[in-house]
Parts: sequence; structure tokens; C-alpha cells
Amino acid sequence: MSIHRYSECSSKGNGTPLIVFFSRSALFFLMLPLLIQTGCQSSLKHLRLSDGMLSNTILNNSENRGLAVGDEVTAFNPLHISGPDAGTKHCPVCTYLDQPAILIFAQNSANTVSLANRLEALAEKHQPSDLNVFLVLTDGTAADIEQMARSNQLQHLSISLLDPATRTDDLRAWKVDSNRENTVVLYRDYIVLWKHVGLRSAEFDELELAVQSQLFAEEELIP
Repeated sequence: MSIHRYSECSSKGNGTPLIVFFSRSALFFLMLPLLIQTGCQSSLKHLRLSDGMLSNTILNNSENRGLAVGDEVTAFNPLHISGPDAGTKHCPVCTYLDQPAILIFAQNSANTVSLANRLEALAEKHQPSDLNVFLVLTDGTAADIEQMARSNQLQHLSISLLDPATRTDDLRAWKVDSNRENTVVLYRDYIVLWKHVGLRSAEFDELELAVQSQLFAEEELIP
């Protein structure tokens, strides 16, 4: 556990407090719109955060790293190539409304193929609960998707491309950086419950845990 210290509050011209974090791993500057009732305290304070927690805080507040938890999802324009929605241009948000969904924007890569196989199993497992699973390639072609689906016998996972006419706007609306390998969003009732940028196949258990804890934890409590 690293100790991150921040100095007494100082203020920019607009009154936004500046918090400077010092970590054994890095130096972070993070601007936060804090509501302080009694003003800045002059004494040096200590904040204990793991490097991972601090990194996730910065990541969740980055405009170009996916919608943050609590954000509302928005419509977009896919071209469905494989899976339950194949041959349509149905927007998942508009079609499945408040149903839970996993939506992954990803580059066409070996890691994505590996993730697709894990997503297929997850989609099949939770099919009775109306969990929808979508993989949206940010590059590649329809032929690439057809080959992926055929070679890996993918049936329950919906795989699509973005409509070229609205691709840039759609990525911007979802705050997806197409230079990152993938951006994963779990949502329900139009609200983001969990997100991860750069998910590796070896980390897939994190997504499964999020699905279980965010969507089905209450069901386990019912006798």
C-alpha cells in the first residue's frame, strides 16, 4: 500500500482547488471540483491509496477513456455482421432499452478473438436473464468478423462494425480512444455500472465478477 500525500489546498483563479498527489510510483496532478464548506485546511494531510486505485480514479475522469460509472449510455449506429442481430443496423441501446448489456469497442486483434470466445460463453450462460453482449470492432472488415465467428463457432455474441458515416461521432459520444485496444462497458437501465479500458483475456474474470456483483448479487440473496 503506497502513501500518497497532498499538500494544503491552493486555488486557481476560478476557485477550483488544486490537489497534488505524490506517489512512490509517479507524480500526479489532479484537478477536482471540491465542495468545501469550511475552506481549505492548512495542515498537511495524508491519503492512503493504492497505486491502482489512484490510476483508476484518473482513468475514470479522463474524457477520452470511455464513459465513467454513472454516465448515461447513448445511441450509436452499428452494422451487425454476426450473432443474434446479424444483417441489421439496430442500435443496441434503442433496441434492448433498459436491459443489461456488455458493450466492448475493440481493435481487431488476437486478444479480441480470445475475448470473443469468453464473451460467447458468457452470453450463452446468461441468455435466460436477458443479458445482451456486443462486440464492436473499431477496425477490420465484415469478412474479418465472418471468419472470426465461423472459426470460433460464435452464435450468441453479437459482433458488428461501426457505420463509417457516423463512426467518429459514435466513438466520441462513448468517449472511446480507438488507439486503445478495447473499452469495455457494463450497463443497465441506460447507466454505466462498470467499465474497463484495455481488458486482456487473462483478466476476463474481472468482467465476470462485475457482471455477477452488479447484476445478479440481489438474486443470490433471495431464498
